[in-house]
Amino acid sequence: MTSRIKILYAQSLDNTSPNPMTLNGNFLAAENQEERQEAASILSLISKNSTKTTVHNGTKLIESKGNGFIFELPCAEKDILSRDTFIVFCEKSDFNASAEKLNSIKYEVTKFAKYIKRNVDAESVMLFSKRSSYATIFIAGIFCFSFISFFSYYFMVK
Repeated sequence: MTSRIKILYAQSLDNTSPNPMTLNGNFLAAENQEERQEAASILSLISKNSTKTTVHNGTKLIESKGNGFIFELPCAEKDILSRDTFIVFCEKSDFNASAEKLNSIKYEVTKFAKYIKRNVDAESVMLFSKRSSYATIFIAGIFCFSFISFFSYYFMVK
């Protein structure tokens, strides 16, 4: 994947105003239909071809190997119809769970949320740095349970 395209997006709360959107750090005006369509196409491609979805505390990570990844972070604000709203962070690159990368995403989401006057827990992206640790702990737990079960059975039979 050669180009790193970053998109931040949120639904307008009144459902009639243009949705706030950035492409590579530049806010896109409502009249800028070409770049808005490019951003929407990238979001759609990643969602449609997702290979993995992970959720922690309401924050969703959607990964599409070779296409990019999307974070959906819930906002405190509801839309005019009292539905949940989200800030979406998208990058056209494979997901990297390093603390440095996640801190960068947290910073960009926080800056975007502040600009559009939304309240979001951007800290929740940091939960995804531990996802590989969860698998290791889970496997270790299964191993320990199996080990204990085996010895319990062995000593009960004798």
